[in-house]
Amino acid sequence: VLHTPDVELPFNTMPAPCFLQSLRFALDNPRDDQPIQWVLLNGRWCVQATEKFEPCQVLPGSRAISFGTFLRQLHNYGFVSCYGRGREGMCWHNQYFRKDVPDMMRMILPRKRPKKRKRTSEPPAPTSSQPSPV
Repeated sequence: VLHTPDVELPFNTMPAPCFLQSLRFALDNPRDDQPIQWVLLNGRWCVQATEKFEPCQVLPGSRAISFGTFLRQLHNYGFVSCYGRGREGMCWHNQYFRKDVPDMMRMILPRKRPKKRKRTSEPPAPTSSQPSPV
């Protein structure tokens, strides 16, 4: 039995981001020496890396050289570890990135980045270490 999302899918007419399309293409068209693969784990389709790799060698259209860049992109699109937070293992899932339902990946959006606070041109006012008289 496959894990299905309990959330109603929002309507999204935008195509999936290039990173996700490239990842799906590599997973759906495996080569013999490919270090990533689909894995069904606890009813969820997961992306598993068998070893660290250079994304530019595996993902079509990728220019990234670092495996860390691949990890940042996964996390940016909401992928989480299949084994739990802080545990070792190179296996990730996203409820909308499934082998059996390719159109669901259109629902994956990059995480919103927190807005940066504007710097003020004035330095902060010095604070007094003595208690104020009451």
